[in-house]
Amino acid sequence: MKEQEFVKQFIEEIDTTANGIKIDTELKSIEEWDSMGIMLITSWMTDNFDVDIKIEEVKKMLTIKELFDKITTQ
Repeated sequence: MKEQEFVKQFIEEIDTTANGIKIDTELKSIEEWDSMGIMLITSWMTDNFDVDIKIEEVKKMLTIKELFDKITTQ
């Protein structure tokens, strides 16, 4: 999967209308990046990319790129 496709799917999954989200966007800058958003993304990554990841691990990530790196290195 390419970074651009991952970002597109991330935006759809977290259901954000924010503009300008890119691979290097800081997660905390996204309004929907709250406890519910973190749970959604954790489940999405586990279900769609077969990644064993915990909510605590996702909470420590700073950018969308870190999420992408997790799915591409497993």
